[in-house]
Amino acid sequence: MTTLCSRSQPCNLLLVEDDADQAEMLKRLLEGNDQRYRVKLAASVAAAKNVLSTEPVDLILLDLNLDADSRGLQTLDQVKPLAPNLPIVIMTAEDDMAIAMEALGHGARQYLLKPVNAEHLAITIPYVISNHRNYLDLQDICAKLRARVATLTDVKETLLGATNEVTSEMLEIVDRLEKQTKQNLRTAQ
Repeated sequence: MTTLCSRSQPCNLLLVEDDADQAEMLKRLLEGNDQRYRVKLAASVAAAKNVLSTEPVDLILLDLNLDADSRGLQTLDQVKPLAPNLPIVIMTAEDDMAIAMEALGHGARQYLLKPVNAEHLAITIPYVISNHRNYLDLQDICAKLRARVATLTDVKETLLGATNEVTSEMLEIVDRLEKQTKQNLRTAQ
């Protein structure tokens, strides 16, 4: 369940962190005085699954090492299928470039090292949410273009000589737009 928060509506964050003290500190920091974020806490993958099935969530902040459940990229691999269309920001003490790159390859949008400071979160969260919103908008545009091309194909004889060649060119443009959108998303990570 997503809400795609806006300036007038707080973003719903799911913080998956097994260290209760750190989770509470981050929750207080994120919820702060401006009320831009509502934070739900989960200390395990199972608890995250429960929140994702019952609460609206716009972004997941994920600790890679959950003592009760899993460690390392296994954690990301368990959470990503629970919310395949949500952006995930990794927060971990794992200061390893290879793991960071692999996490991004597994679908994480950002990789932050603990201790996470307020400035990094203040920049990262709006950036990732905005980037995700743009990606969803582009997906919607591509879907509308495909539907329009299909409509044109159905009525091509009545549209001043629209041909299969023109229809094919239009579909090729849509395909290139989709590819570029996906590549831009990977590059932005």
